[in-house]
Amino acid sequence: MNPGRGCAGLNVVLVLASLLVFSSACQAQSLLRPLGYADPRPFRMEDALAGRDIHYNDVSFLHRISFMPLMPPPSGLAEDREGLYGSAGSTRSNELYTLMQLQKTMPLDNDWFLRYRFQRDEDFDGRYDRNLIGVGRNFGARWSAGFSGDVEGDKSRIDLQADLSWRDETGNHARFALVAPDYLFNDKQEAARFTRQPYTGFADLRWQWTPALALLAFVNHNTDTRLRNELLDQDFHYRQTVAGVGVDADLGIWRLRVWLEGEQGRRRYESLSGSNAPARFSRHHRELGAELGRDLGPGLAGRAGVRLLRFEETGRHGFDPLDELRLRREETMLYAGVTWRLGARYRFHPMIYLDFIDNDERFPADPARNRDDEGFVGKLGLPLEVLVHEASGATLIFNPTLYLHRLAFGGGNLQASIPF
Repeated sequence: MNPGRGCAGLNVVLVLASLLVFSSACQAQSLLRPLGYADPRPFRMEDALAGRDIHYNDVSFLHRISFMPLMPPPSGLAEDREGLYGSAGSTRSNELYTLMQLQKTMPLDNDWFLRYRFQRDEDFDGRYDRNLIGVGRNFGARWSAGFSGDVEGDKSRIDLQADLSWRDETGNHARFALVAPDYLFNDKQEAARFTRQPYTGFADLRWQWTPALALLAFVNHNTDTRLRNELLDQDFHYRQTVAGVGVDADLGIWRLRVWLEGEQGRRRYESLSGSNAPARFSRHHRELGAELGRDLGPGLAGRAGVRLLRFEETGRHGFDPLDELRLRREETMLYAGVTWRLGARYRFHPMIYLDFIDNDERFPADPARNRDDEGFVGKLGLPLEVLVHEASGATLIFNPTLYLHRLAFGGGNLQASIPF
């Protein structure tokens, strides 16, 4: 890391933060999206064992942030959001960043309901889908409980999930979930077995502390897990925790959000026969951010923000020494933009993203694969929002982007917000 460049970047951040930092508009939740998770993200066996199949380059995080939904799902509990919400953006010629949530709830007699939810997203372990169908019951206007399964053809890979939720009329909410991933794995196949079953505990909280100040928090904890596989000569150990806290503040004409998030995970691979030395993998992710927004006049609003990111991965997945990795990313991103109403059906959301990066990737057993990225990368986003169904408020956003660090197209992005 270049200390001079890092200090200069930090000074720029502090100056900008003291003048204009983060808008409260960004409530959708996914990779690099405050605050954290809208739903549990349980243990996924293949991704945990082999690692993600996405290779990050110098603009990978910049792409994902610039393709965040500009019109996120309604605030509040994820399970109260009916409709289709999503974003798909081109991050490489052969790679698409996708975020999608589809949910439909059917009321039944005696306060019972049937619910279907499909999710497509990605995290630092890779891309994933969840296909949840289940039943639940409302207990008055504030409480609900439910039970669902992530259903697929292989019975050994079905996840079971229980939920308990509370919300009130002012927007406060609390949701707790317990997931049993691959719950029938030991009973439905013989290739491997859990000697310590995985479980995921999840909580999502929002509390309006004062009329002008709300507190937010989430945690997703995957418990200590052990998987024994005789065919692979492997005893696999795993644990992971992701958590975040934030503050939403109404400062009169200003709206402020500040947040801190982090992830810590460890994996260990031990040879059952002793023929291979133990291998380890660890991940540490920290992000501090702030955004401020305000109305600028009739039909015009502005927002700007800063994100300080540190991301580290060390070790390897499995016993092959050629896979040994040391990855460090330090990024300081500044961004700003406006929302401009262009008549009854159109809004224009131009945004500028300035990302100061100091990233390095090391392969001790294969130095030819080493990579260093330092300096500036940036994008200009030109999203046009179109109201396509006035009665429901459904919108589509067409978002072409341009690189600022070189003269080139920065990828296209399509977003949908379709409540029903």
